[in-house]
Amino acid sequence: MSPMLSPGVTSPLSTVSPARHAPDMFDNAKYEALACAVLKPRYDGSPKELLPTLDLIDVRRKNEAWYPATLIDQDGETVDLVTQFSKAKNDIIVAQAKSRWDTTDAMKNSHLRGSETYFAGLLARFLQNSLSQEFLATLLGRFDKAYCNDGPLLLHTMCQHIHRTHLAFTESIKNQIRTTGLEFFKMDVVKHLEFVRSNLRLITSTGDNSNEHKDLNLRLLNELRVSTIPLSVYEIKD
Repeated sequence: MSPMLSPGVTSPLSTVSPARHAPDMFDNAKYEALACAVLKPRYDGSPKELLPTLDLIDVRRKNEAWYPATLIDQDGETVDLVTQFSKAKNDIIVAQAKSRWDTTDAMKNSHLRGSETYFAGLLARFLQNSLSQEFLATLLGRFDKAYCNDGPLLLHTMCQHIHRTHLAFTESIKNQIRTTGLEFFKMDVVKHLEFVRSNLRLITSTGDNSNEHKDLNLRLLNELRVSTIPLSVYEIKD
């Protein structure tokens, strides 16, 4: 079944194989309940848990029909809302949501397997099930309730949550790196470096270049100096 696109909106859905569509042996309600089942643990909006949550979503979506809704067409290229969320432009996300839901056929399309609106609705239900109620209410308060069932918009808003206080967020992550030394990990260099890399990934996910945070270098090198040198040198090069 070919995806039905709303007027004026291009989407990567046409590249999705029929295998991603809901199988006919299932009725809609039963299939949708499975496709939108909660992802545990529910995400509560914690900045440090954003990337681990996106990693879980990335694994989950590969087996779900709503996978296409995590991709958007932007300026002639496909942008992945899970792995490239900092590249997505808010005005394009909102415009595409409007094109799906501001039509007379929106309700029909939301139940039509294979349509863009159907996939967007499934993604929204999945996210609504997988977020804490308090955090979900916070996100829904940031855009028009007419589009509360638009998955791409909800996912984008969730990811942008950490950018609203960009400077404060970045500084809090850097402070966490500064104050969490090797002793916290019982002098385990590998675990310490995994922690550092994970937190640096959080900083660069805001759109910052990693070179903008060289002030962390001295602190990290001092930590590694008291550890096993050969292992540390290898990990730094990596």
